[in-house]
Amino acid sequence: MSIHKITVFGVEDTASQIAFRAAVYGFKVILFDVNEQALTKAMASIREIGSAYGAAIGITVQEIEMVLRTIFCTVNLAEASKDADLIIEAALGNEPVKKSFYKLLGSVTPEKTIFATTPATLLSNTIVKESGRPERLLALNFDEELFNNNRAGVMGHAGTHPENVKIVTEFIEAIGMVAQPV
Repeated sequence: MSIHKITVFGVEDTASQIAFRAAVYGFKVILFDVNEQALTKAMASIREIGSAYGAAIGITVQEIEMVLRTIFCTVNLAEASKDADLIIEAALGNEPVKKSFYKLLGSVTPEKTIFATTPATLLSNTIVKESGRPERLLALNFDEELFNNNRAGVMGHAGTHPENVKIVTEFIEAIGMVAQPV
């Protein structure tokens, strides 16, 4: 698999769960938000997620602490994007904001980076165009409570290269989830 480093944009529940789950499974994880206080709050939330699900997924309190130390937080977009294999944007809820975000993101990330937006309902032609790399843009739909609902929908659009759908599907499976191509 070609994904080793992921960046999660956003600090809400789904973003925090994605970051924790990826770190548990050994991926290098960067958590990005424009607000440092939000990142601090997200790490507290991730700690709670670890406490709630640690026993269910078979990891000890000590292992949870080790996992938490592997999640790097930043408010610097270029730093968050540097060398990322996959960026999962799980923060922005409206199309105009997503449009400007993806335009900026496309200018600071390596060409190899695959972009995934959540929720899939916001994968529009406008965002596809603004990303600057439509072949590397797709959508992910995570169920709430990732540790109880172990599924994620992987959805490309007409211009997504099938290899990128395959790579993201492999990533979803590598974090112990069932990938459901849409």
